This record gives sequence, C-alpha cells and structure tokens, in this order.
Amino acid sequence: MVTQCVREFVRNAFGRQGGRELLALDIGTSRTGVAISRGQKMARPMGIISHGKGQSVANSMLFLSELVLTHDVAGVVVGWPLEDFHVEGKQCRYVMSQIRLLSEGKSACFHRMPILLCDESFSTRNVEETGILMIQGNAKRSGVVDELVAANLLQDVLDEIACVISGTVRVQ
Repeated sequence: MVTQCVREFVRNAFGRQGGRELLALDIGTSRTGVAISRGQKMARPMGIISHGKGQSVANSMLFLSELVLTHDVAGVVVGWPLEDFHVEGKQCRYVMSQIRLLSEGKSACFHRMPILLCDESFSTRNVEETGILMIQGNAKRSGVVDELVAANLLQDVLDEIACVISGTVRVQ
C-alpha cells in the first residue's frame, strides 16, 4: 500500500500486528539515504546505499531486509521529489519504479509494507541551511547529505504521527 496520507499510513503501519519502527529512504539515481526511527520519537541516519547507473535500490535488498527485521519496521517513508507546483515529474516516476522493485522483490518483508510518500521539496536545502552539515564538495559527494535528508524527512513524519495520534494540530 502506497499513500501520501499520514492517517492512512498510521492505520496500516501500526494498526496491524508487526513492527514498531519506521524506515526512511531518500532515493536518488546514484545514492539512497537511509534513516530509521528510534521508539517512534526520533529519527537517526543509518548511512547511504550507493548504486550506479543501471542499478536499483532493490540491489541492496539484503541490507534493507536486515534493517527491517532487526529494527522491527512497520512502514517505510520515502522522499517524494515533487517539482514546482507539486507536479510529479521524471524523478517521481524514477522513485515509484524503485518502490515497485522493492515491493515486488525477492524479500517478503516489503511485499505488504505500508509506504508513505513524503514531499521532499527543498529537503536538501533545509538540511544544508539549518547548519546540520556544512556542505563542502567532499561531504556532498560522499552522501552524508542523503542520509541526513532521510532522517529529516522521517523526523517530520514522526512529529506529524505524534499529532495524529494525540489529535492535535501541527503548525509548520
């Protein structure tokens, strides 16, 4: 199940028996940032997956499957790279193709995993500007930004989930 609605995601991820944590992926064409939640309260960067041209995130299925099983993952948050005016463009199509590869892959742990598409507009810029990381060419190339973006996306979702569960309104 793929959705952009946090309430639906919460219902599907936590309303069934299974995991308690969330996995976040910031999928790119050459690297994917990975983050995982801790106690549904805090996001922490877990590293990057490097994949070259013609390879996919699904090539790292063993690593991702181990994360899902080890950390008792209930759902996956994926950065959704909308273009201006919230248009789903080329990058969104690429991300969706990677999600399909994961969902249809050999590992059963992703087959029915709820997936939340989370608008990642300006997420890299936000990570850079908030001083989480002083971006220098070397850090950007090494993928440090990608894992921090995944953690930033996940933290936003965790904060929104807390509001959904408590019934409060989140002001951004």
